[in-house]
Amino acid sequence: HGRSFTHAVNSVLMKNDDAAGGTIPQLLEKHEFHGSTDGLILMRLARKMMGESFDKEDAASKLDLMMDTMYQFVSKCNDDEVRKGIAPLPGAIQTLETLASYDDVAFGLVTGNVEGIARRKMHALGIYDAGAL
Repeated sequence: HGRSFTHAVNSVLMKNDDAAGGTIPQLLEKHEFHGSTDGLILMRLARKMMGESFDKEDAASKLDLMMDTMYQFVSKCNDDEVRKGIAPLPGAIQTLETLASYDDVAFGLVTGNVEGIARRKMHALGIYDAGAL
């Protein structure tokens, strides 16, 4: 997931699929990405990677395309690649299973991720296999 950000910025805004990237922690300060949505991280990353040539309006107008590009990148990764460096919070799967056992409870998950990537990550982590969603 992390590599999909630099791939999207390179591909969509810089028009260079082969450009060197880096990981989010290499390019942004922790407070610039921790707890942020994917869209906000993309914008901050684009500003950092493009420097003086960053055009906020142009980047914002291409945000959906960057998110689609991220999803295409992640969808080509196998489960091991997707779950590298991530794990469900302790007790999360058990809590989802408990909620799912009630007929009168509806619930959802808010991740801050591009929806397709969130679903891909939940599949790779076995959250879907737990039968809770």
